[in-house]
Amino acid sequence: MRLDIGEFLALLKDSLGMYLSEYEKTILPRAKEKNSKIVEELRSADNFDIYLTGHIDFETVGMFYQITKELESKGLSVYHPAMVVLPPKEKGVFEFEIEKKAKVLLVITHTVSFGTSVDVGFFTHRKLIGEDVKIVYCFTGPPYEYEELRRHPSSIYIDYFTDNINDAINKVLEFFGKKED
Repeated sequence: MRLDIGEFLALLKDSLGMYLSEYEKTILPRAKEKNSKIVEELRSADNFDIYLTGHIDFETVGMFYQITKELESKGLSVYHPAMVVLPPKEKGVFEFEIEKKAKVLLVITHTVSFGTSVDVGFFTHRKLIGEDVKIVYCFTGPPYEYEELRRHPSSIYIDYFTDNINDAINKVLEFFGKKED
């Protein structure tokens, strides 16, 4: 069970106290019910293949849903922050528990953000303590920022850097032995 983009956005707008259209008001009760069920389903999962993150906003959320759909069609389990809506502190703890269970961090972003940096730092820590995890970082922002990220000293912990989303997805599939030729 998954929220569709409209349900997610209605929940998010409701949680932020934003204006809801008549349609969003109509779908909100069902979206809240689905959200609760999805949260419980995700909490009870033993592991995740991929933790997908990046700068998610009203414009990029559709891309995250599409990437998730593509990866799940290959038999991989995926979590991304736009799958559920929770109060901020609860969501932070919730996502930390999921991150501990994921094997690959897939970052797709056009900007450097605090949240993404925390995710990369957490996976880097897991690598440093000997866990077999991978980090794929796809930066689609300005080329000069991409080159700065690649040269940063901590980039040695990134398994794969790219500026192409399809390339990043293919690398993740390759890590799981699911890349198509």
